Amino acid sequence: MPKRIPTFKPAGKPAPTERQRKADFDRTRETSSARGYGYRWQKLRKKFLEHNPLCVICAMKNLVKAAMVVDHIIPHKGNAELFWDQKNWQPLCTSCHSRKTATEDSDFASGGRGGKSLPPPPL
Repeated sequence: MPKRIPTFKPAGKPAPTERQRKADFDRTRETSSARGYGYRWQKLRKKFLEHNPLCVICAMKNLVKAAMVVDHIIPHKGNAELFWDQKNWQPLCTSCHSRKTATEDSDFASGGRGGKSLPPPPL
């Protein structure tokens, strides 16, 4: 039976765990309010989900699942106009939103271009 190829482990401090990497990232990240998801967003999000209660991705698969997240169809990447454009919103369940974000919108998927801050919302 073939032996496993040895993994390089540098001497000294062990590599951080996924939990530690996430905690480090969260410490440097702006608050949700600073990123545009403040009181105004919470009110509009709630109203949008009241009028659009089902996940659109699940509905395309003939499944009925409650939407919990208002997703930006085109990632806004800090563009306030795109952020507040309700034509760019879609209701998603948590699992569909996580899948979409991980495959399309994340820093990893976009080559490190995500995570930009929003300017203040228009009044």
